[in-house]
Amino acid sequence: MRDWYVGQKIVCVNAGPIASLRNRFVDQHLREGKVYKIRQILVFKYTYNNKSEERVAFRLDGIVPHLINGIEYAFFHGRFRPLEPSDDDEEINISVFLDDLRKVNSGLIQFPAGETAERELVEGV
Repeated sequence: MRDWYVGQKIVCVNAGPIASLRNRFVDQHLREGKVYKIRQILVFKYTYNNKSEERVAFRLDGIVPHLINGIEYAFFHGRFRPLEPSDDDEEINISVFLDDLRKVNSGLIQFPAGETAERELVEGV
């Protein structure tokens, strides 16, 4: 099992249903690829098909969903992985690049002949 700690940056890797069950808090608050920060770590007993095991869950900075009885919900740790040093810790909006790529592909943007790379013969290949 991984070593998790309060204040750790984590990435959501699963915002979908688990065992075909949807979760309204996951649907409302989590998005795959988004970076979150652990605010609190909880251990709870999970029972399914007469089997019981301990599981870990996180409460996240800036997200405070409450169940009907007033208890704050915590997200199952299996939905996350630690943020690696090589990861960006902010989402990048690439829509401007995709929009320009669409324009290039449709011919709306054209480059002068001097800016296009020419093919050169590579000998010995």
